[in-house]
Amino acid sequence: MYSRTALEKIATIVKKINFIQTIVEEKGGELEILSNFEKQDTKGSYDLRTFIAHNYEGVDLYIVEDVINERLPVMLKSITKILKHP
Repeated sequence: MYSRTALEKIATIVKKINFIQTIVEEKGGELEILSNFEKQDTKGSYDLRTFIAHNYEGVDLYIVEDVINERLPVMLKSITKILKHP
């Protein structure tokens, strides 16, 4: 038999998956906005944030600086374009 805690965690995961599916179904058009960004920027931004949040001592500041100098301007252009043509 599975522990009550394990079953509760599985139930929580199922609720979160259902919640995400509901968002995708209800806001399908809103999620299309991500197509205006390069996949490398959206995924890379998330990955960089996760790495910084969980690996304080191992953060390479040169990589962070490169992202700030090289990738953020590209994302800013995409954002500006979206805001000009909603």
